[in-house]
Amino acid sequence: AVGGVWNSQHVKGTAADIYVDGMGVRELANICKQIFDGVGTYVDSGFVHVDMREGGSVPGYFTWEG
Repeated sequence: AVGGVWNSQHVKGTAADIYVDGMGVRELANICKQIFDGVGTYVDSGFVHVDMREGGSVPGYFTWEG
């Protein structure tokens, strides 16, 4: 029901796309990098993708800009 590719973190239930009113995307992403394994910064779309990957235990290990 969430859509996306068959092996996405969203389909696995380990990811979310988030935003915070009044906070910039880059600022939010920097906070998320301290907590989540995967952090995608989507400035043009106004959200941050976060995920906890299987076997992941290093916050901010997987980062990218979309």
